[in-house]
Amino acid sequence: MNRLSALLASVVFASFSVNAQYCSPTFANGCATWRVISATIGSSVNWTSSDCYSTDQTATVAEVTPTDSIPMTVTTGVWAGCAVWVDWDQSSSFDSTESVYHMYAGGDPSSTYAFNIGVPDGTVPGQYRMRIVGAWGSDGYSNGSTNGFGPCGSYQYGSFDDFTLDVTTSTSIANNEKGTAFSASPNPTTGRLTLTLGNRIDANTRFLLESMDGRTVRNWNGTGASEMDVDLSDLPAGIYLLRNTIRIIRPLRIVKQ
Repeated sequence: MNRLSALLASVVFASFSVNAQYCSPTFANGCATWRVISATIGSSVNWTSSDCYSTDQTATVAEVTPTDSIPMTVTTGVWAGCAVWVDWDQSSSFDSTESVYHMYAGGDPSSTYAFNIGVPDGTVPGQYRMRIVGAWGSDGYSNGSTNGFGPCGSYQYGSFDDFTLDVTTSTSIANNEKGTAFSASPNPTTGRLTLTLGNRIDANTRFLLESMDGRTVRNWNGTGASEMDVDLSDLPAGIYLLRNTIRIIRPLRIVKQ
């Protein structure tokens, strides 16, 4: 084999290896009624499962922008939880930092999970794989679950489906009609955070800090100043969405270290 042929062969092999890197969870006892039933992603995807063994839904594409907070609903079957990952670093694998939602409510005959996921700051336009796992008796994430956990875990019952997020270029930031600036620093933060909002953060401005599973973990009112300090040191490390209920439409993504 000459050098050019060897080089081409190595490129083809490398490309195949990258595409083949996504591992899959296993479900020892199948899916039956314990599975992902349907999902809505943003405003462009409204999907219903027709076969719980057909897992590659990557041709189903949800268009989002780098500033989006993406509303989702996922319906799972009997006593099944919901876990979602997005391969934000495009490494062809899902790591623990790419878990964007996990919850176990457990219902019969089904459970519907409604939540928002944020597009990380600095995400470049492109396509990103999203994985949804519906697993019986598990939130799909918590280490130690006897029924399985993780994006590629060994489960008893359930199913998974992979979709595509298409992050497109945003031409504007969805603030209010006056273009009020909204920022937080330092971000990421280990605790203390300074918020800046336009002219004044008045007492009628309500703030909600939400975890990625949709729970409100902190809420407070403005102070009448253009800046205000917030202490998040008691919160667990993770990603949060900060919402302003009066002036700001787009939530701000906060990373707590």
